[in-house]
Amino acid sequence: MPAPYLLTSERVLQCANVGAFALAMVVNALGGSGKLTGTGVGTVSKMFDTPLTPANYAFSIWGAIYTCNALFVLLQLYPRSEQQRELYFDRIGWFHVLLCMANSAWIPIFCIGTKVSVALASMPLACMLLALAVIMHQAGLGHSQRDSAWDYVAVDLGFSLYVGWVTAATVLNLFLGSVALGFTGSPWTLSGWALVLACLLSIAAVVVTLAQRNWLYALPVAWAVFATGVANSGASYNNPTLAAVAKAAAAVVLAVGLLQLVLTYRTGLDVETTDSAAAGPHEEAQTGLLKTAGPAVSLV
Repeated sequence: MPAPYLLTSERVLQCANVGAFALAMVVNALGGSGKLTGTGVGTVSKMFDTPLTPANYAFSIWGAIYTCNALFVLLQLYPRSEQQRELYFDRIGWFHVLLCMANSAWIPIFCIGTKVSVALASMPLACMLLALAVIMHQAGLGHSQRDSAWDYVAVDLGFSLYVGWVTAATVLNLFLGSVALGFTGSPWTLSGWALVLACLLSIAAVVVTLAQRNWLYALPVAWAVFATGVANSGASYNNPTLAAVAKAAAAVVLAVGLLQLVLTYRTGLDVETTDSAAAGPHEEAQTGLLKTAGPAVSLV
C-alpha cells in the first residue's frame, strides 16, 4: 500500500511534534535533576508533602508514558495508510504539540519551589489535561481498531496512561498548591480531605472509563490511588483509614476498567473508515476533519 499524500501543513505538524516532544524531554530531564531552577521536582514535592501524595514508586509510570509518546512521535513521521494519516494529523493533530508545550511549562513553574509557583503549576497541568481529553475523545482511545499493534501501543495505551495519570496529577497539584498557600483542612483535617479527593477521583475515573469506553484510562488512576494508600501505610503518614479506603477505591476502578475491557471486546472494536483515499489532497484533509463524529469517537 502506497504511503498517503501529506499536505504541507501535515509535514509542518510532523516537525512540530518532534520539536515539542524533544523540548519536553529536555525540560523534564533538567527539572528532574534540579539543574533547571536549582530544585528538582521530587524535592519540591517533598517540601509540600500531603496525605494525597502517592508513594514514590508511582511516579515511575512517567517512563512508560514517555516511551509510548516517543513511539508516537516516530510513527507519525512515517504514516503508511490513510487511516494512520487521519489518526495522526486529523484526530490527534496539534493537540499533541499543545500537550508537550504545556508539559514544558509545568516543570519549570513547579520547580521554582515557592508557594505561589506550586499553586500556579496547576494551570499548565490543566492545559495538559484538556489536550489529552480531546485526544482521548477524538481518537477513540481504547475502543477503536488500529492499523497495527504499534499504533495501539503508541496511541491507545500511551495517551490513555498519559491522560489518566495527568488527571490524578492535576487533582494532587490543586491540593498540594492549596496546602502550600496555607490550607490546613480546618475545620477538618488534611487526611480527611485527601480521603474525599481520592474517592472523588475514583468516581470520576469510573464515569470517564464507561462514558469514553476506554478501559485503559482506569489503569493509571487506579495506580495513583493505590499508591496513595501505600503512602499512608508508611512512616510519613500512618493513616489506616485513608490507606484502606484508597486501596479499596483503586480496586473498584481497576474492576470497572476490566469490565469495560470485556464489554469492548464483546461488542467489537469500532472500525475507522475513510472515503478520502480516492479524493484529492485538499479534499482528503477536509474529509478526515469531518469524520471526528464517526464511530471511532462514539460515546455510546
